[in-house]
Amino acid sequence: TTEEGSCSELEDEFLDALTLNGGRNWEGSPPFVSARESLSEDGTGQLVKVPGGNEPEDPATTRARVLKQVNFYFGDRSYPKDKFLRKHARADPVNGYVTLSLVSGYKKMKKITKDVKLMAEALKESEVVELSPDRTRIRRRHPPPKTQEGRLESTVVVENLAASVDEAVVPSLFAAVGKVISVRRFRAGAESPEGALPEQLLAELGDLPLHPALRPGALSAVHLVELDFPDEAGRACRELNVPDSRDAPRYTRLYRPGDISGYASPSSNPNSPSMRRRNRGRQGERGRSPGHR
Repeated sequence: TTEEGSCSELEDEFLDALTLNGGRNWEGSPPFVSARESLSEDGTGQLVKVPGGNEPEDPATTRARVLKQVNFYFGDRSYPKDKFLRKHARADPVNGYVTLSLVSGYKKMKKITKDVKLMAEALKESEVVELSPDRTRIRRRHPPPKTQEGRLESTVVVENLAASVDEAVVPSLFAAVGKVISVRRFRAGAESPEGALPEQLLAELGDLPLHPALRPGALSAVHLVELDFPDEAGRACRELNVPDSRDAPRYTRLYRPGDISGYASPSSNPNSPSMRRRNRGRQGERGRSPGHR
């Protein structure tokens, strides 16, 4: 035989040896199995490979893995970026729940379990999410933490809202775009029902731009509506405004980083520290003679 034929015969002998003695090799040891496989005897007594690992996972271990993974999905780092999950939470505008069956469809969760009853049992101990009364849905326990600037970015200024509108109704106006965290109503220069003064808001803004409706001398009452996330505030301004309508409510961002158009100009907040320093400098310039310039 040729050298190529000899190699082929040796390979055939090797494969035959693996099938001898009920699936054992010539030394009597079981066939090789991977970490994801195990051996089981079929009806003839031969050993066959079956998927799934050597031992079923302990239920307590599975529950711990479920808890860790779901806490990550709904955690402060992942949840704000997960627009898919937040979209389904918005589909329940009153309570903000998403179904456990939806969460079980995530790629990493599929590798742990698809048993929603087991998931519900595991999530009873979560400090990140809470179960619905029927134990088929979950939601975050608390709003995401935000910096002061993040709160301002997430706030929408609503103008032209009828004075007769109850503030409790305002969140329903935003149901399609996000979850409302708080609503504040006041008129520039006057105390609001909640006791918040525009001067306090100026202090919150600091060097940040001031919205025209909040400047001294503005006459109309406005609502400041804070949502969960900055992108929801942006979506509200894009989707809720009625084009070419002067009477409809007007939705604009309270603050957006990098926006230097319109109200988003540093000089629009005359009470900011930088503007006070600039004005003092201009007064000093006016007091100098032309020769000193």
